[in-house]
Amino acid sequence: MSGVRRAHRLKFNKRTYVPTQFIFFDTETYQVKKSKYSSVHKLKTGWACYWRRSSDFPREVVKWKEFKCKSAFWDFVEANIRTKTRLVLMSHNVVFDFTVAGGWSELINRGWKLDRLYEKNHTFIARYKKISKTILILDNMNYFVTSLAVLG
Repeated sequence: MSGVRRAHRLKFNKRTYVPTQFIFFDTETYQVKKSKYSSVHKLKTGWACYWRRSSDFPREVVKWKEFKCKSAFWDFVEANIRTKTRLVLMSHNVVFDFTVAGGWSELINRGWKLDRLYEKNHTFIARYKKISKTILILDNMNYFVTSLAVLG
């Protein structure tokens, strides 16, 4: 009878983590024609919103940043990561925005190491680490598989 499991006690969770730091971002692009059949999207402008939820802090913090170049965005991201914490970086269709913002190369050039990567269908999760800081990159479509027009 291999299908029957014996009763057992569930163990307590060792740790519960609720994120407190987020950066939501979006990019706008223009296309550069590479050949007759292909074009490349280039960064035109972008917006980022840093939000630190109030948990142990006296008040929540919200900062907005418009960026026209990739390095300005990543400077903003790095300026808002606190030591021994995790920052959640989120966008709708994050693979596109992350690529347009130069995330694949910018983070490596800044000393970040890709720790975990999962991509399947509309699900995208990546984790980068640098010393005692962590960036968790999530796609909004992990939770809401629809267009932004439908979300409003």
